[in-house]
Amino acid sequence: MSNHLKGLLIAFFGVLVLTPEGILVKLADSDSFTILFWRGIFFALSILIILFIGYGSRAVNEIKSIGKEGNFNWLFDWPWRRHIYSCYSLHDTS
Repeated sequence: MSNHLKGLLIAFFGVLVLTPEGILVKLADSDSFTILFWRGIFFALSILIILFIGYGSRAVNEIKSIGKEGNFNWLFDWPWRRHIYSCYSLHDTS
């Protein structure tokens, strides 16, 4: 399989997964912090599953090789900012 086809498949399945997200957030009828909590848990589990599928037994070593700064950024900065902004925008609009 060519890299171009792999990229198209990844983009297609990403859109397929994210499309119903807005509808599910609106239908949840929950406060924003509850949605943020569960969305963050499922996001972290998804990333870990993808890492273990891709790297197998080397996944833990790959995570350690990023270093303290990289792991701090991954755990506390990047994903949570996106989750907070998107959940509040979906939850607070009609």
